[in-house]
Amino acid sequence: MASARAASRGVYRYLCPNCGGPNSEERLSRGLPCPRCLPRLPRKGVSGWTGLARLLRREGTLGAGVKAMASLEEEARSLWRFFEKAVGSPPWGAQRTWAKRLARGDSFSIIAPTGVGKTTFGAAASLFYACKKGMRSYIVLPTTTLAANVARKLESMVESTGCGRVRLLVIHSKLKTSERREAMERFEKGDFDILVTTAAFARKYADRLSGYRFRLVFVDDVDAVLRSARSVDAILKIVGFDEEAIEKGLEVLRLQREQARLVGLLQSQREEVREEARKKLLEVKRRLERLEAEIEARRGRTASLIVSSATGRPRGARVRLFRVLLNFEAGGRGDIGLRRVIDSYTHPTDGVAEKVVELVRRLGTGGLVYVPIDMGVEYAERLAEELRRAGVKAEAYHAKKPLELLDRFAEGEIDVLVGVANYYGTLVRGLDLPARVRYAVFAGVPRHKFGSDIGDPHPSRLLRLLSILAESRIEEVASAARSHMGRLRRMLRVLSPAALQMIAERVARGEVEGGYDRQVLEAYQFLREALARDDVWESLRELDVGIVREGGRTYILVPDPATYLQASGRTSRLYAGGITLGLSVVVVDNEPVMRGLMKRVSWMAEVDWRRFEDLDLQSILREIDEDREKVRRVVKGLYRGVELVRTALLVVESPNKARTIARFFGQPSVRLLPGGGRVYEVATGDKILMIMASGGHVFDLVVRVDGRDLEAAGGEPEHAIFGVLRYRLGGNGAAAYTPVYTSIKRCLDCGYQFVDEASRCPRCGSELIRNSLSTVEDLRRVAWEADEVYVGTDPDTEGEKIGWDVALALRPYAPDIKRLEFHEVTKKAILEALSNPRSFDDNLVDAQVVRRVEDRWIGFTLSPLLWCDFWPRYCKRVLEEYGEKRPHMDRERCAKYKAYYNLSAGRVQTPTLGWVVDRTLAYRKKVWLYRVVHDSQLLFAVRSDDPEVPESVKRVLDNWVKHHKKTGIEPWLDVKAVVEKEEWTALPPPPPYTTDTMLRDANRLLGLGSAEAMRIAQDLFEWGLITYHRTDSTRVSDRGMQVAREWLETRFGGLAGQLYRPRRWGEGGAHEAIRPVRPIDVERLQLLVEEGVIELPGTLTRRHLRLYDLIFRRFMASQMREADALRVVYRLRVPELDGYTLTLERVVEIGRPGDAEGVTRGFTLVWPYVRPQPRLVEGREAWIRARVEGRQVPKAYPYTEGEIVEEMKTRGIGRPSTYAKIVETLFRRRYVIEVSREEGRGAGFVVATSRGINVYNYLTEELRSADEEEYGGRIAGILRRVPSLVSEDRTRELERQMDMVEKGDASRDDVLESVFNEISDLALLLNIEHPIKHRSRAEGNTQGNTWVSNFVACAVKSPEVSRVWGAGVG
Repeated sequence: MASARAASRGVYRYLCPNCGGPNSEERLSRGLPCPRCLPRLPRKGVSGWTGLARLLRREGTLGAGVKAMASLEEEARSLWRFFEKAVGSPPWGAQRTWAKRLARGDSFSIIAPTGVGKTTFGAAASLFYACKKGMRSYIVLPTTTLAANVARKLESMVESTGCGRVRLLVIHSKLKTSERREAMERFEKGDFDILVTTAAFARKYADRLSGYRFRLVFVDDVDAVLRSARSVDAILKIVGFDEEAIEKGLEVLRLQREQARLVGLLQSQREEVREEARKKLLEVKRRLERLEAEIEARRGRTASLIVSSATGRPRGARVRLFRVLLNFEAGGRGDIGLRRVIDSYTHPTDGVAEKVVELVRRLGTGGLVYVPIDMGVEYAERLAEELRRAGVKAEAYHAKKPLELLDRFAEGEIDVLVGVANYYGTLVRGLDLPARVRYAVFAGVPRHKFGSDIGDPHPSRLLRLLSILAESRIEEVASAARSHMGRLRRMLRVLSPAALQMIAERVARGEVEGGYDRQVLEAYQFLREALARDDVWESLRELDVGIVREGGRTYILVPDPATYLQASGRTSRLYAGGITLGLSVVVVDNEPVMRGLMKRVSWMAEVDWRRFEDLDLQSILREIDEDREKVRRVVKGLYRGVELVRTALLVVESPNKARTIARFFGQPSVRLLPGGGRVYEVATGDKILMIMASGGHVFDLVVRVDGRDLEAAGGEPEHAIFGVLRYRLGGNGAAAYTPVYTSIKRCLDCGYQFVDEASRCPRCGSELIRNSLSTVEDLRRVAWEADEVYVGTDPDTEGEKIGWDVALALRPYAPDIKRLEFHEVTKKAILEALSNPRSFDDNLVDAQVVRRVEDRWIGFTLSPLLWCDFWPRYCKRVLEEYGEKRPHMDRERCAKYKAYYNLSAGRVQTPTLGWVVDRTLAYRKKVWLYRVVHDSQLLFAVRSDDPEVPESVKRVLDNWVKHHKKTGIEPWLDVKAVVEKEEWTALPPPPPYTTDTMLRDANRLLGLGSAEAMRIAQDLFEWGLITYHRTDSTRVSDRGMQVAREWLETRFGGLAGQLYRPRRWGEGGAHEAIRPVRPIDVERLQLLVEEGVIELPGTLTRRHLRLYDLIFRRFMASQMREADALRVVYRLRVPELDGYTLTLERVVEIGRPGDAEGVTRGFTLVWPYVRPQPRLVEGREAWIRARVEGRQVPKAYPYTEGEIVEEMKTRGIGRPSTYAKIVETLFRRRYVIEVSREEGRGAGFVVATSRGINVYNYLTEELRSADEEEYGGRIAGILRRVPSLVSEDRTRELERQMDMVEKGDASRDDVLESVFNEISDLALLLNIEHPIKHRSRAEGNTQGNTWVSNFVACAVKSPEVSRVWGAGVG
């Protein structure tokens, strides 16, 4: 946290945890209330909320905020103390978090690994409410055995806590008849405090159970609860919701869908559609608020529901009722997301079965053996028999076998289970025995087998085969396959497994009932027709699939990576404290299928394949066994006093990024918070991670400082200028600055963002306002639950400031807050960042403060001059010059507005506008261009304004062109071309992209505007597809080089070693170039998204794909060998132009002759934007005939958007995070527009409008000679200094100073003082600034000045300024 000083470093409104008023940065950093609530700072630290409440109570200032938190904390601590007494050890982090949620009355889904003590917590909490609060609880378990175990555990806890009067009732199927009769009688009478039953009992007796009021319902079998609509209704009734509440919940779901539809209509181009949508949206919003308030009132009278994580992905409206009524969605385990497996393979010298037996005997007990699905249960049985004959206690396990086999395996009575590698099989998905399963052996590569008749038309099965045909070189087949894939993928996302199976059965019978059935039938028929073609089979042989002949028929063997990852994942499970190490061995029975498996697995997870024979097997097995011993000790409770699992809140900026990160670790549980926020919860082994989005900036500078702000800031400020307090320090002229921040409001109707303390949008008057305070409250709510908080905002100065603001807001609620920095959104990057948190960098925060304050000061000082002084002058000129008939973009506005408030000026914006203006003016001037062309090839060109070309040459060319125009005779020249040099040279590849070069090429090659390109790049980054896109570094990390190597090996096979040339490009620093994060090219990315292997939180559009492809190709090129290029240097001599001589250089060949494989083409194999030119002559020299063309051309062509960004980088103004914003502002202010090129191809030109030219001239020229008679002598003198404020040199110098602040070589206050000194006279004289102590200075200089009076009267009408200007501080 920042160091203290006499005046606060910042003030934040609404962040006092006690009264909700303004609070200083220093107090927030210590977790303390504002000075009004706590005038005297405590000498010692305050112990928690209860300690703070005692302190404030003594002051007589205890407010609702601290009082509520102290009450919650005391309730949670009571449960913690009771838990420790019941269990014999204090609760772990996860259990403390659950206790806090219960204290608040929340319902939630538990995501936690084995050994964390979910059931123990449920039992202890139930006993706490029964013993200490006199409240009932209900525990629901999946099996009779578990119900009996929990009953014994509760009896032990009763004895430990002295709660002998608690009535415990356990009902399960193993009770004797008399015991069950007695239990049911007690149940009917309500003679219990804690009820323990199975899920089947809960469903059967839901109506009776709903008659009891429970404080806690703990369900350890959420899959059973979510199985059907009836099950969902049953549990909701038990919790306390009646039929009416459930119907209201369903109505909320319907209205939410309607709300989403109407929000989409607000983007319509038709005003009447938008207006109608606004009206309906307000009506829907009111109905939703009413229903949600009624549900919230009902929720306050219901039990807290805790459910364990789900193994599947439940769907349907009834399941979504949990989200509406109880504010959570159940999550699932991360079977693929979290794995720690040694992945290996081996080639058998004898048969596969013999190799499996050999491996199992070497690896020992605790193994799973998987046979390919096409080999079936019979082969699994035979293999188990062979293992038994070899002395291994093995059993085949499948659907027809008793469940007790799993129990015997878990107890060690069976060494190995043999099953089928079926994605939905019990041994693949449902087995979770971290203390028992050590390794997995695959008796053949996991795959699917398809014949030409296709077989079972299950949609998921068809999708797998379609994904193979989508890679076919036969375009019509590949295109059709991709089309069917998209339809089936959408179907799989919305339909349940049961519904999909019913569709498959109907299609197999030839019964088509609806659209989904028809889509499946069409895909089925397409596949059958495709596999009847010989050319399709030939194309399949080129892919990594197996083609086998059996019984006179041909089959395709398609690798099954999902089943491999699921099955091998049984060996690596989460437990309290980590993830167990596992070993997987694939016995290869088909080499192409194995290659395909390895390739496809790499697209889904980071897997490093190794030969089994190369493993240090002894050390691996030793580590595997050590992990199992840890699990056994955890389960037995032998780690008392050791914190194995902690809870952590991770705050990122965008909801997209939050969802992407959460999905790395499985299917997250989701909680909906009162402020509208979502928190995603996943387990990582030693942490339970809660991930939330801040939505970007949550605070911005206020427009007007008030008395409460001054009270929080402390000291005696001299001025308050545009939301920043200035303090004079001593007599040496030094000053300190305190920014004052408030929450950001955003209009959901028009999108306008503002900081005014208003409930209506200042622009459109809409009441649909989103206040970032609701986000802050949600973040605080979750931060209080967590053991630690990590802030993972973007890795730049802006991200550091956003994170700092979030940390200050959360500090009173979370004592342990750290910064995470990651440059790519991948699981590995996130885990590495979690392992290496850092403190906040004050220098980065200060640099962003300087940037924001400087932007505010310059903008608020200069923009009013444009609104109220420039606009009337400009309009007078427009109306005089254009009259009523000639068109002009601003004629109607000039007639309508005396002042125009949609104008702005900025330090970077203005010089950038100047470059566009200069080019635009040059574009209007014409010069002659003479082109000398041979065989449609340009030999050379001469411009009439080129000082390097002799005037005699220009005169001859000019005469010839004029003669041609007069006579129509084509002018021809004889040119002698001599080859001076011809050599093979190495053409180097381009470096990977930085922000400016990416924006340049996105504009030049794709036609994307800079703002649009940045938005698309932001999506690609947040979706985990590229590294951070705001960077000026070309550095490539080791991981980046590995990505390039892996893709080159996949794409070019054996040639990869000759093509791969790893390059670092840049050294040092944490930032990296823009690159793909995985070795997946654009074609593969599209297929994987359609196949559902990669799930993105947004829609992948054609523009996303094009930009990704550009970034991907550029990066791969940067890591490839140089291209061998044949360079020819020609000397050209033109006798008819006074012997004019010049040199011409061309690359005429790329890649050496005879190189059929193309290795010598190097990087140009993937970067197609470097092309050879034709030879000029054959042989060493020749005379050639050339035609002269002449025409007038612009003196200079306008910039493209990409060139503007490139110019900003070259000239040293702006930063990667601001390039696109500056250009976007110029367009939004209508200072510039885009026009098409004359030839109609490529990025459009950016030209300055009349408005833009006049704005620039006003700021840089007209004010330089401000008239004393018009403005008054004093003001005119100050206005003449305005051009220096926005000069390119001053802007570049300020950028340099901000860089120094970022590096710690300059202080933020010194830089802000230099800026203040530039604008202070202007601000004071124009009566903009709020002088606190020296009011007379401003009044003395402006009294009686008519221009100032008129100017202020005009400016205060602006929505942005009306609350800024005026006397004193509000």
